[in-house]
Amino acid sequence: MTISEFREERDVILATRLIAMKDDVQENLDALGPHGITRETYEEFSDIVDKYVTAVGKRESSYAERSAALKSIDALFNDASLVLKTLDKLVEEYRVKNPNFFNGYKSVRGIRDLGHRFKTVPEATQQPNQQ
Repeated sequence: MTISEFREERDVILATRLIAMKDDVQENLDALGPHGITRETYEEFSDIVDKYVTAVGKRESSYAERSAALKSIDALFNDASLVLKTLDKLVEEYRVKNPNFFNGYKSVRGIRDLGHRFKTVPEATQQPNQQ
């Protein structure tokens, strides 16, 4: 495998290959001595591989956790929506019996997005620049 192939490899697959390489080097450490591979260089390589594998694992698990959380939130919103639809049907009974309650419920049941401002703030209300 060339260095450019290592660079193009996906992190998870590269981690698997590096672990296999680390195991192969450990098994053949005595035979690799004449090529400059010592126990110390192997230990350095092994530590680097372990750190890399740990980092990749943390990132992959954080993706999985985030994905699971998003699916959970989606399911909870669907459940809440079903509860609100059921509640809406129950409140319909009060349209004639208690119109004040019914109208109050309908007015607070509406969703208003107050997060956007499309009007500029008048100059009179802006704070003057400090000099």
